[in-house]
Amino acid sequence: MINISSSKGWLSLTVTALIVTFLSCAPAVSPTSAPDPTPVAPGTESPHAAIRTPPPSLPPTTATASPATTTTLPFPSPDNSRLAVVQDLGTLIVQDADGQQHKILVIDEISSLAWFPNGDHIVYSDRDPSQPVVNREDTLWIISIPPLEADVCIRDVETGERHQIGTGHAPRVSPDGRYVAVLAGVLWGDACHVGYRLTVVELDATMRTAAVYHQTDFAGLPRDDEAASFYPTTAGDLTAPGRWRSNTELVTAMKWACPVQDNTEGIYLLDLTTRQARKIDGLSGD
Repeated sequence: MINISSSKGWLSLTVTALIVTFLSCAPAVSPTSAPDPTPVAPGTESPHAAIRTPPPSLPPTTATASPATTTTLPFPSPDNSRLAVVQDLGTLIVQDADGQQHKILVIDEISSLAWFPNGDHIVYSDRDPSQPVVNREDTLWIISIPPLEADVCIRDVETGERHQIGTGHAPRVSPDGRYVAVLAGVLWGDACHVGYRLTVVELDATMRTAAVYHQTDFAGLPRDDEAASFYPTTAGDLTAPGRWRSNTELVTAMKWACPVQDNTEGIYLLDLTTRQARKIDGLSGD
């Protein structure tokens, strides 16, 4: 039995109990308030060994309901009324506070996900495991979460609306839901070069792609050179691609894949309104 708890009382439940709920439809324990709606853990793919800080991904499988079923840690919605869980790599299940569940989506692999602030949509990364890791890019999708009916346990796959908004991994949604920051590109590194960069997708009122801003679009961020890649990383509790400080400001940690003789590595504040980037701290707080 594995307990998940928080010193702030945000979330306290037993993974084993949650998985039994998925199998038996018994009411599950629901948290009382939501932590960071997009918890992530470092990626575990072996090709990242050449990268000092691997990109984030879904939490690793932590429990087994049966030899054929694996379940990730739950992702609470922003208002804590729902839990999203990924089973068997590619099955998205959403559960409400009363334990009622919907099987929302079944694909080959969901590599990362995040809730939108409205709690009615999820953005997720669709990974094709048949593609070689050296040239595999995750596609980025938004799916609407239908109301959960009180008289239904686990249903067949719903036909909730979904649409692609680009490519990327480890999405972070801005507080107003207008922007999604991701790691775009190939999650692969070789020597001094890394295949992914920071990208921000801007959405319109219908949650379709309005614009895409690449790392190179922000004045004040160093550009890659032939010797090394400049890429988003993890610094302390600031995980790539970053954390939203406001509706239009993203805080992200940036570093060179190989050491360079300058002081450009550090924590940057990116302003989506002006497309300016400003270094506000070093990676070690210096």
